[in-house]
Amino acid sequence: MRKRTAVRYTTPAGVAQWPRLNEPDTKFNKDGTYSVSLRLSKDDSEEIKEKMTTVLSEYVEELKTEKKGKIKVADLPIKDVYDDDNNPTGEVEIKFKLNAIGQNGGDRWEQRPALFDSDGRPMSENVGGGSTIKVASEIVPYFTSMVGAGVTLRLKAVQVIELVEYTKSGGFDAWGFSKEDGFVTE
Repeated sequence: MRKRTAVRYTTPAGVAQWPRLNEPDTKFNKDGTYSVSLRLSKDDSEEIKEKMTTVLSEYVEELKTEKKGKIKVADLPIKDVYDDDNNPTGEVEIKFKLNAIGQNGGDRWEQRPALFDSDGRPMSENVGGGSTIKVASEIVPYFTSMVGAGVTLRLKAVQVIELVEYTKSGGFDAWGFSKEDGFVTE
């Protein structure tokens, strides 16, 4: 089989859901995984959905030739969004991820998504849910005997258009405070 080529894609601006862009999540992967789900309108998601479908279809055809049989196909990393009453909202969430440790054979290296502000300058602020972002990724096909053929969206970079900064215990407003006259710290 030929070497799989990743297809680069940058999304339109959408809303970040559960971003893990500054520090990797180590709950299910001891080395850590960076991730974000991007909420887009169905119309804005059509192009990436089409690209994922094309990459997956081409890969499945290669596998059929190599493995001589029917190939099970995994779902795309995109799902419809429903409101509290289980009605479709007309939006989708697309899942992007990147292992904090890359591997190729015996070689291992650290990696993280690049973060940029709206002007293209590197940034280090903690990106929180609700931020408006664009995501640059690679559409990468994979195959496992259990899941079958699928594609993953490898998170490469994020441009933050509007930042909602994440704080561990919630910000000032999250606690029900409002600005008052009185003591001000230096």
